[in-house]
Parts: sequence; C-alpha cells; structure tokens
Amino acid sequence: MDSSERRGWDRLFPDEVNSYQETWSITCACKRRFSNPTRYSKHILTCQDYKAKVRTEQAEKQSSFQDRANKRKGRGKSKLATWFGEGGNLDFDNQGSERASQSPGAGPSSGAGDKAPSGYDPQSTIHHLQEVESANPQPVHVELGRGRRQKRAPTRFKDFIPHGHIPLSSAIPDEDFVLPSSPSLQPEVPADNGPSQPSLVTKSTPKNSFGLYKKYQSKEDVPHDPDASTSPVDLEEEPAADLVDQLQQETPADFYPYPNSNSFKLGNWFWSDQNQKSTQSWKELVSIVGSPDFRSEDVQDTDWDKINRVLGSSEFEEKSSSDSPWYDDGTSWTKTPVTIRVPFNSRTAAKGPKEYTFPDFRHRPLLPLIKERIRNSGNDAFFHHVPHELRWKPGDDKEDVRVFNEIYQSDAFLQAYEDVQKLPGPEGCNLPRCVVGLMFASDATMLATFGSAKLWPLYMFFANDSKFQRGKPSMKLGEHVAYFEKLPDDFKDFYLKHSGKDTISQATLTHCQRELFHEQWKVVLDEEFLDAYEHGIVIECADGVKRRFYPRILTYAADYPEKILIASLKNLGKFPCPTCTIAMKDVPNMGTADDRDIRALGERIDDSDRRNRVDEARKLIYRPKRLNINSKAVNAELDHLSLVPTDNAFSLRLSRFNFNFYDMLSSDVLHEVELGVWKSVFIHLIRLLDALNPRGANDLDYRYRRVPTFGKDTIRRFRNNTSEMKQLAARDYEDILQCAIPVLEGLFPNQSHDDRVVELLFTMAHWHALAKLRMHTDHTLSILDALTTDLGSQLRQFVSTMCAEVETKELAREFDARTRREAKKQQKMAVVKGAKRQKISHPSDVETSGEPDSDKKPSGKQPKTLNLQTYKFHALGHVVRTIKRFGMTDNTSTQLSESYHRAPRAHYYRSNKKDVTLTFSRIQMRQARLKRLKQQLLPSNSEGKPPSPSEAHYFIGKSQNKPVDIPQFVYVHREDPVTWNFYTKLKVHLLPRVQQMLLEEARSAPENYGYALPLLERIASQEHGPPSDVEDESQRVFIVSDRAYKHEILQINYTTYDTRREQDILNPNTNRRDVMCLRPDFSPEAGSGSSSHPFAYARILGIFHVNVVFLGKGALDRRPRRFDVLWVRWYAELGDQQPWSACQLDRIKFPTISKGDNIGFLDPANVVRACHIIPRFSAGQVHSEGGRTAVSKLVKDNEDWKEYYVNRFVDRDMTMRYHWGLGVGHAYSHSDASTGTRPPEPEARNSPEGVHSVSDIPVSEAPEMDNSTIAEEATHTGNEVGAEASICTVGRSTLDSETPASFRSTGRERVVSTSTASTPIGGSQHAPDIAGTDPVLLRKEADDGEDVDDQAPESEEDTLHDREAEVIDELDGDRYELQNREIWALPEPDSESESEEVDESSWQAPSSLTL
Repeated sequence: MDSSERRGWDRLFPDEVNSYQETWSITCACKRRFSNPTRYSKHILTCQDYKAKVRTEQAEKQSSFQDRANKRKGRGKSKLATWFGEGGNLDFDNQGSERASQSPGAGPSSGAGDKAPSGYDPQSTIHHLQEVESANPQPVHVELGRGRRQKRAPTRFKDFIPHGHIPLSSAIPDEDFVLPSSPSLQPEVPADNGPSQPSLVTKSTPKNSFGLYKKYQSKEDVPHDPDASTSPVDLEEEPAADLVDQLQQETPADFYPYPNSNSFKLGNWFWSDQNQKSTQSWKELVSIVGSPDFRSEDVQDTDWDKINRVLGSSEFEEKSSSDSPWYDDGTSWTKTPVTIRVPFNSRTAAKGPKEYTFPDFRHRPLLPLIKERIRNSGNDAFFHHVPHELRWKPGDDKEDVRVFNEIYQSDAFLQAYEDVQKLPGPEGCNLPRCVVGLMFASDATMLATFGSAKLWPLYMFFANDSKFQRGKPSMKLGEHVAYFEKLPDDFKDFYLKHSGKDTISQATLTHCQRELFHEQWKVVLDEEFLDAYEHGIVIECADGVKRRFYPRILTYAADYPEKILIASLKNLGKFPCPTCTIAMKDVPNMGTADDRDIRALGERIDDSDRRNRVDEARKLIYRPKRLNINSKAVNAELDHLSLVPTDNAFSLRLSRFNFNFYDMLSSDVLHEVELGVWKSVFIHLIRLLDALNPRGANDLDYRYRRVPTFGKDTIRRFRNNTSEMKQLAARDYEDILQCAIPVLEGLFPNQSHDDRVVELLFTMAHWHALAKLRMHTDHTLSILDALTTDLGSQLRQFVSTMCAEVETKELAREFDARTRREAKKQQKMAVVKGAKRQKISHPSDVETSGEPDSDKKPSGKQPKTLNLQTYKFHALGHVVRTIKRFGMTDNTSTQLSESYHRAPRAHYYRSNKKDVTLTFSRIQMRQARLKRLKQQLLPSNSEGKPPSPSEAHYFIGKSQNKPVDIPQFVYVHREDPVTWNFYTKLKVHLLPRVQQMLLEEARSAPENYGYALPLLERIASQEHGPPSDVEDESQRVFIVSDRAYKHEILQINYTTYDTRREQDILNPNTNRRDVMCLRPDFSPEAGSGSSSHPFAYARILGIFHVNVVFLGKGALDRRPRRFDVLWVRWYAELGDQQPWSACQLDRIKFPTISKGDNIGFLDPANVVRACHIIPRFSAGQVHSEGGRTAVSKLVKDNEDWKEYYVNRFVDRDMTMRYHWGLGVGHAYSHSDASTGTRPPEPEARNSPEGVHSVSDIPVSEAPEMDNSTIAEEATHTGNEVGAEASICTVGRSTLDSETPASFRSTGRERVVSTSTASTPIGGSQHAPDIAGTDPVLLRKEADDGEDVDDQAPESEEDTLHDREAEVIDELDGDRYELQNREIWALPEPDSESESEEVDESSWQAPSSLTL
C-alpha cells in the first residue's frame, strides 16, 4: 500500500497495524507478491498452487495435532496451561463456532475451509502484544466533561420459559374458595328421579414459576388434566414443526375404505383443503410417489369412485343406520324438510296462514358429534373436563388477583358446572359430572369473487378446548353443524299465487325469513339433544373413565344483523341492543353513570312476559283477525322492547331449563370496533382533512406508506392509498389504528384540533389494545373499564366541538356509492310499478317505499358528520361485562368463524356449482373421516413430541460463510464515524462476557477448574473498577484471525404477557431492525438516581459472531469460544417516559453521528424483543431528502428523522410491557406488581430534581447494565500496578466534536481518546461501570510533534482548565497531580511496608470521580 494509505491506517491503529501490514506483504505459493490484502484474497480463490499448499499444510497440522492430542490423554489438569504447546495451532475459524462444551482434556477439533495467510503467526502476535502491554505501567484513565460520560450496558435480560402445566394432581383442599357470584346460566331443573350430588371439596394447586395457580372442584381425586400434555410447541403461536407424517406399521384393514397405504396417501392428498395446486402441494405429491415404499400397482386397480362414495356416505342414508360403516361416528350429515307458516292477511285472496316447506335443510345431529368428540383419543389432549378459576400471586407480599383467560375459567362455565352438580341424577348413578360447553357461530359468506353464490354455515366449537388450539384452523377443532338456507327465489311465486297481489311487502319477507331461521334451529335442537341437556349422557372417555356429561350452550358469535335475528328483535328499533333494554336516544351516553345503570338493571331476560307478548302478537296475525305483520295492534304488543312476532327456537326448546338466550350473545370486537366505531371515526377524520387541509389526504397516504413493517404480519406494508380505503378488511383497519398517531399528528392546521385528535387516537388505540388482550387480570379490567368511560367522553367532546365547528361533506367514494344506490333504487321502483311480473334476484333486495322519479338527478355532496347514535358505539360498554362473563374477547369474536370460511370457499371450486350444500356436506364427511383415519395411524402422544427450538432466548445461525476481516473493514470505512474505536469497543464489550462464561465453566466443572474459581469469583464480585484496568484487561481478549462472521437474521424468542412464546425476526437490511432492552436504573417510583424509562432502544447495524481466545486473569485455557454480538446504534430518549394519563407516545431520536459515540455493541441475550419505531412525521427529517450526503454511509444518517415515536400499541404484548408490573408473563416486572395497597398503575411522574431531559444531555444513548445481575454479567478487573506513575487523560468537553480522534502528546507516552461516554439519565456521579460499555481507546504512540488540543477553541480551553482544577480538588492531592493537561495517579504505598508493589484488589476508584 502507498504511504498515504499507511499513514491513514497508522492513525486508526497505532499498534496492531504494524503486524497486520507485515502479514499481508507476502508472496503467494505461485511466486507472485502482493501488498494489498483485497487483491491477495481474490487471487487465492483461483490459485491452484495456493490450494495445493493449503491442503498440504492442513494435512500436516492435522497429523501434528492428533499426535499432541494422543500425548495429552490422561495428563489431567496439571497440563491444562500447556494444552497447545509451542507453535500450537490457534486458527479456529473453521473448527466449529459453538461454545466449547467438550471436557477440558480434549483439544479443539481441526476444521476445513479457508486459512489465514501463510505469513500470519497468531502465537508470535500474542507474545508480541503481551510484551508490549507489560513493558510500561498502564494509566489510570480519568476523563472529564459532560461529553465523556461512560455508557453502561443494558440490564442482563433473563427470559422465563413458560410452562403451561399447573398440575391438578398436586392440589390441596381450599375451604375459603367460593365460586364467582353471577346469574346462573343453567339453574336447577326440577326432577324426581334421584338425589342431587353432595357438595364438592374445593382444591388449590401450587403456584407455577409465574405465580399462577388454579382453584377447582371435582369429585375425582386426580381429574383429567389436558395441561399435563402441554409442550413448548403448544405454547407457540405457530407450531415450530409440522405434524408427524410417518405412518406406523399397518395392515390393509387399517385403511378402510382404501385398500392399502399408498392409495390412502394419494386420497388424503387429494381431499386436503387446498383447492388449487401450489409448490407445497406438488412437493407433497412428489414425496408420496417418490417414497421407496410406493408401488404403482397399489393404485392402478383402485376404484376411486367407490371409495369417494363410501367416504361421502351418511349413516342416515342407509336402510339400516346400524349397518353403516360410519354408524354413530358423529361425521354423518342428514337432510330434514323445514316447514313455515306464511301469514296472509284479510286483504289477500287466500285468507289465513299457508304452509311452505323447504325440503333440503342439511345439518348434523349434535349428540353423536359430542359423543365422538369426547371419546376420540386424538382430541383428549385438548379437552378440559373440570373448569377452574385461575389466579395470580407473583409474590408472598403481592396481591392475589383473578385471571381471565380461557372460557373454561370464566364465570359462565364455573356457574354451569356448579349447577350441574346440584341437579338430581338417576338412581344409583355416582359418576363424575362434567359440562360440555358449546359455542356457536354463524355468518353468511360469499363463495366466489364474482357471482352471487353464498353460504350460511353454522359452526360449533367446544368451550372445553383451549382457545389457542381452537383458534388454529389447521387443528380443525371447529365443526360444521348446518348450512342455513334463506328463502328461495320460488317463494315469491308461492306468495303471489296465494295472495293475488303483484308485490310482496318487505315486512312479510323479513318475517318469513325469521320464521325459517328459527325453524331450522328447532331441527338442530332435536329431542335427543334436549334429553341429554336435562339428564346428561354417560360417555366412556379416552382415559377409560366413565363420566356423565351435560351439554350447555354458552355463547353465540355473530354480527349485529344475525344477533337481532337470533334475539328476535327489530333491526335498529327503539331498543336496539340484544343484551339490554337501552333506548336508541340514550345510546350516545355510552360510559356515563346512567348508561351503566341501564346496562346493570335493564338486562334482557327471556321471561314469561316476553313470551306472552309474542304469543298475543302471533294470535293477531295468524288467528281470525289476520292483521298485517306491522299493524298498530301488533306493534302495540311488541314495540316497548322492539320485539318481533317470531317464535324463538331457543326459547321454545330451552326455556323450561331457565335458559336465557339473550345472555349467550356476546361482544364482537371485529364488527363492532374495527369495522364499526373505529372505521366510522377514521372515515370522518378523512372528511375533516378534506375540509381543512386540501392536501391532507395525500400527506396521510404518504406517511402511511413510510410506516415501517413489524413482525411476521403484525404491521404489513401500507401499499395502497389508505385514504381511499379500497378493499380493506378488519385487520387493515386495526393496522391503521395502531399507527395512526404519528401519521395524523400535525395534519390539522388548528393546534387545538390536532391535540384533540391525537388524544382521541391514543385513547382509542389503548382501549382497543386492552379489549383484545388474550389474558386479563382484575387490575387490567379496571383500567379497561375506566378507559371505556374516558373513550365515550372523548368521542362526545369530539363530536360536540371539532365536528360541530367544521362543516364536513361526503367523500368522493361516498358520493359515488350513494349515486349508484339511488339509481338502482329508481330502476327497481320503475319495474315494480310498471311490470306485471317482478324480476327479483332475492326477496330481501325488494324495496317498495317511495315513488320512482326518473327525472330526479343526483344532488351534490351532502353534509356528513360522525354519528354516535349506533348500536356499535353502545356495544363498547359491554366488552368488560363479556370478559368477566365468558373470558377474553377472542373467545367470543367472529374472527374465529371468519377464519373457518376458508374451507367452504375452497370446497366451492370442487363442487358442481349447483347443489352446493350437498357437495359441501360430502366433502366435509370425507375430510373428517380421513382425519380420524390419519389420527389412528399416527404415533400416540406417549411417544413424545419434538423439542421446541424456542427455549433459547435467541438464535443466530452457525454459518461462517460471510467472514469480515475487522482491520480491513475499519480501514475501508476509516472516514466513517461509526467505525471509530470499533475493535476496542468490541473487546471491552466482550471482556465481562468472557469472564462470566469462564466462571460458569469453572463452576460446572470444579474438579478441573477449582484452582481458578477464587480468582474468577473475585473478578465477578468487583462491581466497579478503574476504567484503565478494564481497558487493559480487554487487550487480553484476542479475536481469532481478527475475523467476525456476519449474519443476516436474528430470531428473538420471548415470553409474552399471557405466558406464551412468540418470535421476532430481525434483519438489519430491512425495516425490522429495532430492538428494546431493559434499563437497570428504571424505577416505577422514579426519583434521584433512577430513570422513568423502563426500556432503552437501539437499531441493529450488524449481526456477528466472533471466536475469542482469552489470555487474561482467570483464563482456563486457550480454547476459542463463540460469542454473538449485535452492532447497534442507540436512540436517545426525549424527556421522561410519558404516563398513560398524558395520552402521548414516548419520543426518541438519534444523536448526531459525527462523534460516533452512540455506536456500540450489545449482547443478543439482553434484547427483550423487537420494537416498532415510527418517524414523527410532523417534526420532519434532520435533512430534507437529498439535501445532504450521509456522514456515515453505513447507517445512512441523511435519512434520519428529527424525532421518532415508540409505538406501544403495535401488539398486545408491547402494550402490556408499558403497564409495568401487570403482565403475568413479564417476570422481570413482578417485583413491582401490586401489593394491594397502591393503585396498579403509577401516576404521572415529574422529572426528579437534578435530572435533565435527554435533549439537554449530549450523549445518553446507551442503556445501562443490569442492577441485579450485573455482578454475574459485567465483571471488572484491574492490572497489577507497578511503582511507576500511572497516566490518565483529562476528558474533553462536549464542544470537541469536530475531530474524530484527540491525540495528546506527553513527551513520554500518549493516550488517544476517541469516544465520549455518557452518564445514565438520572444516575449518580460515581465511579463508572465499564463492563460492556463503549470503551475509550488507549494506545501508545510516538510523539509526532502535533498537539490536537491546541486546535480547540479558546472558550473550550477555559472550560477545560476550570474542569481540570475541579477534578484535582476532588481527588486526593497527595496521590494525583496535573502535569501538562494530564492527571498522574500515584499508587498509595502500604502503611506497614516499604514495598512499592500495590495489590490490584486494594485499588478503589474515588467516589467523586466523574466521567
């Protein structure tokens, strides 16, 4: 290399570079000489002579190493210090990068791959560095000035692996337990056939590692416990491995109706849910036909049509159902004719009711389905027989609170279980009694993208299953029970024929549709089911124990149109709510005291008064008077509660059991919030922008497109114009809400309007996050209840102030939609008036009100405002009640049934597009029977499950295919500030981790390493030490071949608030690159010396692993050990953390990159999880786009924004991390959980005295080391200090930021200081904690006659001299003196000895020393 390159290299590396340069000035085996390392590296890739030489050397070294290994066998620990001998091989790049786990008596294994250049001698380099470092005494490093504060590493994060099993077998009696007091779902049924069960003893289980325990009642000593088989895979959101696909040894009879295994595999592949071929489907087919066991003759003569007929046959289609191969298997479908009575009033030709029969209602009987579900051993692992109350007590001094999670832990299930125990039973029956909780859901869906094909399926789920298993459609725990039918098109002909009229009233069509729906439900709730409902049914379970099961209907999930259909109410009547009797005029008062009173006192009840009113109304319609359905007399009977004259199937079938069908209709967040209130609010915000800011919608679209993605699919890319809202689903509106604050902030010209919008968005996002939690406690429910009141108040203020002040009109899309509706309505009215025969695609589409006006032209945009007088707004107030009654909202949301719509849509492409329900029922039977056959052939659970890879907190690949030569990397980027001090920062970061690993190894094998334990434990116990000692000791950390190995992916496995496992995938080359760590100085009661920020945030610049050899104090051997590191850029917090009451997100920023001191290294084990950082768009970018080139091309700082927001609403787990102490799975915050003597949430906190905001502190980016486990993670050691004086330099002030390195000439030895360090926010000014921090580079360099300090401004010199004097005054004048801008620290001699030797352990940093 030329002289200019050498000088630049020398400035960056005053010591190491000499050896490095000589290494690369080599001659290749082909006799060509190279002085440039890059050229040489490229050359050896193709040089045959070099490769031959490498192979020869490798064989020789392998032979030499094997000889030495054989000699070392049996020598024991006395020879540990000389493992490798003189000239041993230290090139471990290719020897496997895992942490050494072999026994001390085994040497490293040789590896294959690329070698270091032949001129490189690691052993001589190590000896050279040892001689250089021991030649002179090392300085005691003292830096002054605010800009030189040391940064402490983040808290060592300890992730708790969740264990789902809380064993029921270890429970003990608990006499204080009382079941939750709530209205009984299933009160006692009068009967005379036997005494009731005696009262059961309540038992409590021990607490698990998170403080959770169960309380339950059971007659069995050891009840069935599905949680006992829970594995780490079951606690993951997505299974880590696919189901086992290898079949056991079978006989041909096992595959009936298939003749052999190969035909079964092909049939199973064909009838899978995939309706279209894909790469995965192709691979599955290839694996079948490519199997060594596959024989073509097995499938050539197979009668596929016969097999499909047998698989799709029903036991009810056979002459004798007992002869069916599928008898009583619960999979068979049947069809039943359904008849309704159509009313014809006195003005029609045929006066009186006429019967209309629909012949083909397809459904499955419920009781065989329930029996098979309980008997099937494949389902036994998820089916809970005994409900329990889940409680949480994280510590002995902590409050014991109720936990709401699964529906079998809810009040409704517990009350049903208690009522069942009180029922009189058959004489002599002493079997355990259990409840089968049934959850229904129905929702009409389109089957094709184009056309009018629809399906109205009814799904049934079992509340005894875990919601996490039930929520995976691939598990297929939901059952298709029926396909509801609507009035067919020929019903119009039937009605017109008997009425003698030309039209059908909308009221008549609606009434007949209600009648048809409830008649179908009467068929589903057949007599066999009702008998089991009353008396129970004895079933021998998969565990061989007979139990008596009582089916109980708990919930029914549906959107609002179906809710009122189920509840037999008028659509948007005077009393619109299906669960309470609130009037429409009172709906906007959601959350007020009056509203709460109405909900509590005005619950709807299916009592005799309701049934009598309906009976009287039906008599007026069907009896001799034959009045119209909407006549005044009929409405007089029903209007006071918005009832309809329909016999409710649930009331007719189950009212004798005191079943209240209104109670099963629960909240639906998907339709009522995401597609309801939030969608309406967002649309009106667009209207406001359209009225106040002409380009507001364009800015909104631009900002949403700049929002980074997050997670696997948590926040997806906003590709289209968000303001146009084209084809958005509920999950899209959820993403819009979670990212709305940074996007909408600053778009409204009026600051008061802007503040009100931000506050409203914050409250709505917070409410939405808590409403969709998968686990609640009493505390979080109280917060949600208070937020409900707050949200209602803010929405009313928003409407009465901002919406009233700004006149808003329809959006363009709303105007176009209204125009199309009006045109279509006019066309229909013209047909109805002039045609003798209507052409109606569906009866419900007919509208007859109003007169056609062909000359009427569409008006302009009409005024439009936000309407709070809707049921969906009122439904927000029922969410807390639903959670207390039935568990979390994901138990009752229609999101589950929406996901099950995928199967019918896939089946549609396999149907003949004609008799769709018949085809669907046959496909469903085939798939159900194939699933059962596959379960019988799979290995049983007793054989175990594959281990989960998520038990480790993080995962970085083992590949070494992307080596990075560190000196070359730093040299190439020598002008980039982020690489300044790269090597030394890395070594100082690695030092405490190496020492901690050595300590753990010594403790695990004391028989081999007992001699080193005292020293390693003493090093670990030293919480503070002189900075220079740590820096000196870090020079004993050697990175093998000066290479780091780059990786693209980091997977973080973490425990969520609900004690499950999830993963974050991070890639520094994408937007998924921001992480969060715990701060050690955080305290919920922030005060002096504490920070109000629980987390520190960083952006990953690179993911590496290095192989390290340590030769310092406490070294056990010379084996390389692998360490994973993250190269990060720290964010700086702006002010204290915002309390929830402030309704603001936390703000952070990137400090200037010119100093490079916010760049450091991080242990991946200290990463809590990924975080979502969104630019604060209203503040703008630091530099306009294209306005400045990057100071650092590696981090592209020219794209930085002035400020960023930390999105705490990106997912539920993130929200709960900011509710400190309330997350059950966040074990690190359990010490701050509620004790019952203080509110669960800390109030807003002011900045403590003496603590400044981050904007006032130049460098505060780096988080700090763990305050509880720091002694284990970050250790500090010092070097032996001789009699000579130690040198330390005075830190420069924060004004000295222009020069990348400050070289100070002393005339003897010089110390180079290139990085500034930070004092923790709110931290006390004590001796610095160096371990794991960004270091100050110490290097010796000959005097070149240039004093960089002289270039500092005069004002800086004055400040610096003043600060120097202050430090000398603070220090002991007898031991320290200032010479030529340097502080000389003299060792204090022992009072009882004249020796000048000073023990390293006796040196203590002055308590007033500040950095």
